Amino acid sequence: MKNIDDFINFLKVDKQDKYYCHNPMILFAENKKGENELNCILDVDTVQKCYLLFLKYFTDKAKRIYLSIDFAPLMDSKTDFILIHKIENGEFNTIAIPYNKLTGEKMKIEKSKKYIKFLDWQFFKFIHLQIKDSRNKKLMDSLKLN
Repeated sequence: MKNIDDFINFLKVDKQDKYYCHNPMILFAENKKGENELNCILDVDTVQKCYLLFLKYFTDKAKRIYLSIDFAPLMDSKTDFILIHKIENGEFNTIAIPYNKLTGEKMKIEKSKKYIKFLDWQFFKFIHLQIKDSRNKKLMDSLKLN
């Protein structure tokens, strides 16, 4: 994958039982050697497990990391959505792709809604709690938030 647009185009919303959803969760990383790795995260019982995998790549100094997670409506979101946490060039961004759970249709990307900011905060809170040693703390402190 060359960029975040390729990652977004790769993501699928498929029908499972009665409704559409984004499953499995996907993590793409370009490691420090420049090699691409793609992880499909099946049967995840908690979002924290996805975050731990993200943290593993982050502490291994991956050049790029994209993580997609499926969420039901939350706060000011009116639909289900795919949340994407992204680190690229030392900058962290979170975006959401709302979709219709009855048709699977993806909608316009959202960047600044309350629910995105809330989940952004939850992500960083979790990551900060996981970082123990000073080397990893320096990595986290060096990250630029957008």
